[in-house]
Amino acid sequence: MVKYVKTLFGIALQILTLVMTILAVHAQSQDLVYIDSVVSGPGQDVTVRISVRNTDSIASLSIPITYDTSILKIKSLSFTGSRIEYLANKITNPSTITNANGHFIVAAFRITEKALAPGDGPVFSVVFGVASSAADGKNARIDSLFYPPGGQLLLVTVDSKSVYPSFRAGNVMISSRPPVFATLSDQSALEGDSLKLDIAAADPNGRPVTLSLI
Repeated sequence: MVKYVKTLFGIALQILTLVMTILAVHAQSQDLVYIDSVVSGPGQDVTVRISVRNTDSIASLSIPITYDTSILKIKSLSFTGSRIEYLANKITNPSTITNANGHFIVAAFRITEKALAPGDGPVFSVVFGVASSAADGKNARIDSLFYPPGGQLLLVTVDSKSVYPSFRAGNVMISSRPPVFATLSDQSALEGDSLKLDIAAADPNGRPVTLSLI
């Protein structure tokens, strides 16, 4: 009986140690892959950015994505203006991105180019077409997944260290009534002066509105 209790205690201790190790690794990770949350109307096209925040220089990355095919259909994918536009080796699976059916993966790696320096910003963007039948108020989640055989959310540093970043999903909120901006009065300023504008917007459906400058 004593031996049995010691065995159970040993197993429990091993499990606790493993859990604490996993939590410690996740707590130390400051790297993040995140996706925009945007608003679009039925039948419209919407651009969604996928961004990376990395604390080390990155030699390669792999980003699998999944999305709701009942609401969204991929029209195009672009690296233009992104942090990895300069890399010659960028791969998508499927190679013809419009053939994606609910999931795809984007990978990029350097050979002769400089590594992706520590920073934060978009690495690619996707244009989705929103189904004309999409119901007002519906949310289409854009998430990540394991993409067999071997595709996973992964950053690899220049010294070949694997980094498993945190992930923040995005979504496309369907609204037939877009946010309305408050009317601005005519403004003028002399050369060299500062001009301050107060911008305000409200959502007709009563949902919170977040303003950003791109």
